[in-house]
Order: sequence, then structure tokens, then C-alpha cells
Amino acid sequence: MKTVSIISKENDIKSSQNVPIHAIITLDTAFVDVSNYLNDGDLGILLQLQHHQPITTLHLTDVTPYVLLCFDEALHYKGAAYSLKSVSSLSTKRRFENLD
Repeated sequence: MKTVSIISKENDIKSSQNVPIHAIITLDTAFVDVSNYLNDGDLGILLQLQHHQPITTLHLTDVTPYVLLCFDEALHYKGAAYSLKSVSSLSTKRRFENLD
């Protein structure tokens, strides 16, 4: 198992958090049905997106709960989104190349 370390800094305050990664999946597509890449019990996967489109659409229906951590091409943390519980269909569009 690999680990991603997220380091955040604001002014003089710096903190870090380690996130376990159970699988690294490289994709060359702008539309990702995330449920196709998860196995039962997966707690963390890293999606590395290598397509040349400006936006990626993540189809997240039947994937709950989840936390999306977004990174740029240099693997610098850029933002997050989460869902604790969802019973409807859900898709989100992202500009980042690496998603955990």
C-alpha cells in the first residue's frame, strides 16, 4: 500500500496528513464512471488522468460516502469535495489531473 502525504500551509501554520492509497489507476478518458474502478472495501484509490481535455467528468452514482482530493500535475493539493450520503445520480466536473 502506498501513501499520499498532503501538506497544507497558511501563513506560518503548516500541517500534514497521510492518506493510504490501495490502488493507482491511470486513465486516458475525460469521462470516468468511478464505480467501475472501485472494489468492495477499497478505502483509497488514486486516479491519474492523462487525457488532453480541459475538464474531467466523474460519474459518482452509487459511490458513497466519498472524499475527492484534487491535485494538479505536480501533485500539489488544490481542493476537495465530499459526500456523506447520496441516493440520487451524481456527476462532477474537475480540472485536475490527479484525484484521490
